[in-house]
Amino acid sequence: MSILRGRVSRAAFFLVFEPIRRGGGGWKELKLSDPRIDLLLEGENDYLHLLRRFRNGTFHFQRQILPKKQTEFLQESGNAFVWIFLLHEEFCRYYWELSKSPPLALSPELLKEYQETVYQIVGWIPEDLIEVQVEKTQEFGQDAIKMIESSDDQASEQAKDVLKAVQYSFEVGESVILEVKEIRDRLFKNFKEKNFLEP
Repeated sequence: MSILRGRVSRAAFFLVFEPIRRGGGGWKELKLSDPRIDLLLEGENDYLHLLRRFRNGTFHFQRQILPKKQTEFLQESGNAFVWIFLLHEEFCRYYWELSKSPPLALSPELLKEYQETVYQIVGWIPEDLIEVQVEKTQEFGQDAIKMIESSDDQASEQAKDVLKAVQYSFEVGESVILEVKEIRDRLFKNFKEKNFLEP
């Protein structure tokens, strides 16, 4: 089942970038822009073409169990997988950032309403990005700090231990975000040089 789910999710991902003239959303036609996503989509992109064929091989009747339209994408010696991984990660990041910081300045109440509306329309906000996980950990830590500050037990060893643990989690979170950024930067450097699979 997970193989089928992987095929469907990769094929459906094409719809985000499919040109409007083909009935899709059209990243470029909607004039959305992000330096990393634009780099991945620039020019006559062979991977985007292969992804379109992969989508067609998934959603249109094929006589073979694994049609050529899918094997072409799969036979790209891993490069197509690195490309789609980067594209997916960067799109999730872009969408998450947009949901957190819309193009207009909003009051906290309107921002919350905006985020709820986006979620209701799309039905999804990325949850598996490292930035999201770090943010959730920081929110949890802030809640712990508030609980300790509002208690009569701020000077206890347990309270001090919790505060140390929260501070440590903040430091680790920031460190992890920097490391992930370095890995992404390295992947993009390799992408620009067309050496996807080199470390």
